[in-house]
Amino acid sequence: MRSSALVVALAACSTRHEPAPAAGSGSGHGGGSASAPVATKAPEPARIAPLELPAAGVAKLVVHPAVDPASHIIAEWNAKDRSATIVCRVEAYNLVAFDPHDPDGLAPGAHQLEWRPDPFVSAPKACEIRFVDHGKLLAAACWHPGRLDPTECVGGDLPPSKRPEHVNAYNIEGSTLKLSGTGLRIDALVTREAEMSAHETHFALRCDGMTAKTTDEDTDRVASAGAYETVFATLLFTLPKPITAPPKACELRVLITDAAHKQPVEDGVFCIHEGSTEPGPCS
Repeated sequence: MRSSALVVALAACSTRHEPAPAAGSGSGHGGGSASAPVATKAPEPARIAPLELPAAGVAKLVVHPAVDPASHIIAEWNAKDRSATIVCRVEAYNLVAFDPHDPDGLAPGAHQLEWRPDPFVSAPKACEIRFVDHGKLLAAACWHPGRLDPTECVGGDLPPSKRPEHVNAYNIEGSTLKLSGTGLRIDALVTREAEMSAHETHFALRCDGMTAKTTDEDTDRVASAGAYETVFATLLFTLPKPITAPPKACELRVLITDAAHKQPVEDGVFCIHEGSTEPGPCS
């Protein structure tokens, strides 16, 4: 569960990519006393013809971009079960969105899943809608603006996000820290940089000499991401005592447990401080 009443925010920039600025943040050009044009809401784009994916028991699958908020993608379909994820290519990332619940008011058997570009604002270039059962892929569809194919995305639709110099299983970028009393929340882009067998992922945090206790993690979502896919994760910690100012530096460690390692093994450490998220311990 995400924390509330956040009173202090410390932003740390990504070492690879800055999220694109929000649309409409630039200043206008030209002089004179003419008033700015009034923005009008565009009509909803026409939906693509529905698809049938019998291998997953899916009928009437449609995918369309949302008008408000912009750059979101919405998938709708009919099926007995709702086990699906969407991964989209946005900027330099294969960004996965997990949406565990249907919105209220849908008819029995109808489902809806929304992909959000957080923390970016750019529209996705391609999206793969995956229907799974206990981790097994049953069927998939590939969406491009104006087209929906009843297959997985191929070719360059979802190219790897792996950086050649990165050697750990996970990479962390673009972290932000928010402080509220003893509570500390980290939002970050967590990218799985390697093919891995079944495993559990956990996080440990130490800030300014204080070891924080984990109170909630997006570990299920992080571990569910495929190779070279990115999750915008929220990690919640509790400090041993209240602090009134943001910490100067925090070391975030990624721990992995799998069949070969019964005890958590450190996969990587990242130093988060004002203005950056750097691989390696804080100096």
